[in-house]
Amino acid sequence: MITGPWTAEPGKTFSHNGTHYPVIDSPALATPVQAGGVLIIIGGGGKRRTPALAVRYPAEFNAPPTACSASPAESQSSERPAPLE
Repeated sequence: MITGPWTAEPGKTFSHNGTHYPVIDSPALATPVQAGGVLIIIGGGGKRRTPALAVRYPAEFNAPPTACSASPAESQSSERPAPLE
């Protein structure tokens, strides 16, 4: 639904029968200036949908930092962990 109006031919309309956001006969007037369309940044930590979207719209992908392996009790400790070798 986001990229559909940008790909419509001039003078044509765009429709999308989405479950959450249906669009009917949008004039699709806001077309991108740059060739190839607007760059879309995908981000998140989903295991199935996020990687699929990142492959489909590969401008940029941001992932959250990996989880710390320390338990909450260890992360509250005043002692520093031994350095990794």
